[in-house]
Amino acid sequence: MIKTAFGNMVFNVGWKTKTIIKLFNIEYEITVKLKAVSEQQAITEEQNKVCEMFCENKTSILQKVENMLKSYGNEENFVPTTLLIKRNGDYAILFDDKQDIENGIAVCLAPSVEILMQDQYL
Repeated sequence: MIKTAFGNMVFNVGWKTKTIIKLFNIEYEITVKLKAVSEQQAITEEQNKVCEMFCENKTSILQKVENMLKSYGNEENFVPTTLLIKRNGDYAILFDDKQDIENGIAVCLAPSVEILMQDQYL
């Protein structure tokens, strides 16, 4: 187990825990996943900084996500599932698409701010 701003994380194909986010006045429990190849691979300084920054600025970050989803259209089709933080500190929130189960979207928040298909992001 490793402790972050999100609390204790356990290794399961990456360091994981759960958190609650609120989008469009609906609360969702999502997975927080910090990418790692093995349990011996510690959380990077960049990942830790993103955890702290996300927790400290959660409201404004989620407002930005809402605005991006509104611009993208059909925001009610998207359900958040995962906050994915890569080893270099890049991060995005992954969403399932109710209309297209096979494909979801990634709302990228760093280093660029954009919406991509999950396949493109992953």
